[in-house]
Amino acid sequence: MTIANWRDVALVVLALEVAGLGLGIGAILYVTLREYRHFKPRLKPLLLILHIRVYEATAAVQRICRLLVRPFVVVGALWAGSKRGLKRWLSAKR
Repeated sequence: MTIANWRDVALVVLALEVAGLGLGIGAILYVTLREYRHFKPRLKPLLLILHIRVYEATAAVQRICRLLVRPFVVVGALWAGSKRGLKRWLSAKR
Protein backbone atom coordinates (compact mmCIF):
# COMPACT_ATOMS: atom_id res chain seq x y z
CA MET A 1 0.00 0.00 0.00
CA THR A 2 1.12 3.50 -0.74
CA ILE A 3 1.22 6.45 1.60
CA ALA A 4 -1.93 7.87 0.00
CA ASN A 5 -3.86 4.69 0.78
CA TRP A 6 -2.72 4.74 4.43
CA ARG A 7 -3.76 8.39 4.63
CA ASP A 8 -7.25 7.50 3.37
CA VAL A 9 -7.53 4.64 5.86
CA ALA A 10 -6.40 6.94 8.69
CA LEU A 11 -9.05 9.52 7.70
CA VAL A 12 -11.79 6.87 7.70
CA VAL A 13 -10.68 5.58 11.12
CA LEU A 14 -10.57 9.14 12.46
CA ALA A 15 -14.07 9.84 11.14
CA LEU A 16 -15.38 6.66 12.79
CA GLU A 17 -13.75 7.62 16.10
CA VAL A 18 -15.30 11.09 16.00
CA ALA A 19 -18.72 9.67 15.14
CA GLY A 20 -18.49 7.12 17.95
CA LEU A 21 -17.40 9.77 20.44
CA GLY A 22 -20.24 12.06 19.35
CA LEU A 23 -22.80 9.30 19.70
CA GLY A 24 -21.47 8.41 23.15
CA ILE A 25 -21.67 11.99 24.40
CA GLY A 26 -25.13 12.38 22.85
CA ALA A 27 -26.37 9.23 24.58
CA ILE A 28 -25.01 10.40 27.94
CA LEU A 29 -26.71 13.79 27.54
CA TYR A 30 -29.99 12.18 26.48
CA VAL A 31 -30.12 9.85 29.49
CA THR A 32 -29.06 12.63 31.86
CA LEU A 33 -31.72 15.04 30.65
CA ARG A 34 -34.40 12.34 30.64
CA GLU A 35 -33.66 11.43 34.26
CA TYR A 36 -33.38 15.09 35.31
CA ARG A 37 -37.17 15.51 35.04
CA HIS A 38 -37.64 12.96 37.81
CA PHE A 39 -35.13 14.60 40.16
CA LYS A 40 -36.07 18.24 39.51
CA PRO A 41 -38.88 18.42 42.14
CA ARG A 42 -36.53 17.01 44.78
CA LEU A 43 -33.61 19.20 43.72
CA LYS A 44 -35.43 22.53 43.82
CA PRO A 45 -35.63 22.85 47.65
CA LEU A 46 -32.06 21.63 48.04
CA LEU A 47 -30.80 24.15 45.51
CA LEU A 48 -32.70 26.93 47.31
CA ILE A 49 -31.05 25.98 50.60
CA LEU A 50 -27.66 25.84 48.85
CA HIS A 51 -28.27 29.28 47.32
CA ILE A 52 -29.08 30.75 50.74
CA ARG A 53 -25.96 29.19 52.31
CA VAL A 54 -23.74 30.50 49.52
CA TYR A 55 -25.26 33.97 49.93
CA GLU A 56 -24.60 33.88 53.68
CA ALA A 57 -21.03 32.69 53.13
CA THR A 58 -20.44 35.46 50.59
CA ALA A 59 -21.77 38.07 53.00
CA ALA A 60 -19.53 36.73 55.78
CA VAL A 61 -16.45 36.78 53.57
CA GLN A 62 -17.18 40.34 52.44
CA ARG A 63 -17.69 41.45 56.04
CA ILE A 64 -14.38 39.88 57.12
CA CYS A 65 -12.55 41.42 54.17
CA ARG A 66 -13.94 44.85 55.02
CA LEU A 67 -12.79 44.42 58.64
CA LEU A 68 -9.31 43.40 57.50
CA VAL A 69 -8.87 46.08 54.84
CA ARG A 70 -10.47 49.05 56.62
CA PRO A 71 -7.44 49.86 58.86
CA PHE A 72 -5.11 49.96 55.86
CA VAL A 73 -7.50 52.22 53.94
CA VAL A 74 -7.85 54.58 56.90
CA VAL A 75 -4.08 54.75 57.49
CA GLY A 76 -3.46 55.28 53.77
CA ALA A 77 -6.05 58.07 53.64
CA LEU A 78 -4.61 59.74 56.73
CA TRP A 79 -1.11 59.47 55.30
CA ALA A 80 -2.15 60.93 51.93
CA GLY A 81 -4.12 63.74 53.57
CA SER A 82 -1.28 64.59 55.96
CA LYS A 83 1.22 64.57 53.12
CA ARG A 84 -0.93 66.85 50.99
CA GLY A 85 -1.62 69.21 53.89
CA LEU A 86 2.06 69.37 54.77
CA LYS A 87 2.98 70.15 51.14
CA ARG A 88 0.38 72.96 51.00
CA TRP A 89 1.51 74.35 54.34
CA LEU A 90 5.17 74.30 53.27
CA SER A 91 4.44 75.85 49.86
CA ALA A 92 2.32 78.59 51.49
CA LYS A 93 5.24 79.59 53.76
CA ARG A 94 7.52 80.32 50.81
